[in-house]
Amino acid sequence: MDITLRSLSASPVLGATVQSPDGEELGDVFDVVWDAAHDRLRFAVIWLRRDKGLRPVPWAAVRFQPGERVAWLDVTPDKLLAAPQIDPEEWPRTTEPEWDREVYTHYGYPPYWIGAWDRVRSSEAPRRRRLWPQVVRTVLVLLLVVGLGLLVIRQGWATTAAQVRGVAAAVRQTTEAVRDTSADAAAVAKIKAALALSKRVSALDIKVDVHNGTATLTGRAPAAEDRALIGQMAADIVGVREVRNLLTVDPATAADQERRRLAQRVEELERQGAIIDMFLASPEMDGAKVKVQVTGDTVALEGTVISDVQSLRAELMVRSLPWVRNVSNRLRRVNAGESPTGREG
Repeated sequence: MDITLRSLSASPVLGATVQSPDGEELGDVFDVVWDAAHDRLRFAVIWLRRDKGLRPVPWAAVRFQPGERVAWLDVTPDKLLAAPQIDPEEWPRTTEPEWDREVYTHYGYPPYWIGAWDRVRSSEAPRRRRLWPQVVRTVLVLLLVVGLGLLVIRQGWATTAAQVRGVAAAVRQTTEAVRDTSADAAAVAKIKAALALSKRVSALDIKVDVHNGTATLTGRAPAAEDRALIGQMAADIVGVREVRNLLTVDPATAADQERRRLAQRVEELERQGAIIDMFLASPEMDGAKVKVQVTGDTVALEGTVISDVQSLRAELMVRSLPWVRNVSNRLRRVNAGESPTGREG
């Protein structure tokens, strides 16, 4: 069944204090997950104060009191602490059905979206997954033994042994070729990463190819010293035995490089403004004062927030953007009396 889950902003619920059956304050409601296929809430996402982590809890285990903004959990603190965690870098992406079933099983709640027969099959699946590889290996060994026995009977041991040695040599050569190809691909990736991290050459269009440890560089460099620098960077990569530097020196490349850098900076400023607008439009960010800095695919957040939950919310909002790869969260929490009244970017 194709189940669509999504994070649903529910202002009365978000930020509510979470308490255990004994009245112990465990954390806050960070988010909720709505099951659109069944038109009901599936999870409450709890920010746990003890380890500052996110834990999903079946909504059936939550009793929410809107007037008091308190969510009572039918879950012990130890059970909540031992529950599967949510990776902040993956939230709020769609959850996996198998992972959802494991969460419900941990808390002792039957998954409402599957029938009784499906639950039985789900419980048997891990055991089948463990047995299946053993059965396959046993069958393959039996087939190999029977096949070798038939070859020995038909053509004798000497001929069969020679054929086996030939097959083994071919397999070894194929394995070595695959290993060499994998090493070359890894070297290409490392060289490109090194060039991308260099402020001096990152904007240049350099083509890299590695074959049997020999790296070939083609493209244009603005000056002879840049050409030499790129060649040395490639030579320093593990797995590169030789460098064929076929880069041509073209002073016009410097102007092209500067234009690329300018275009990149314009794009960074546009993305920076979009993040600021996203914060301004979010009720959950009220009271925060955040400064945003975008550099490539990295976003740095500085300033103040009124709670740890708000800091995590800001980081996850940024991580949800498809172009973001890294987030540097340097937001500082201030006390209620020191809380700023506005936000700025």
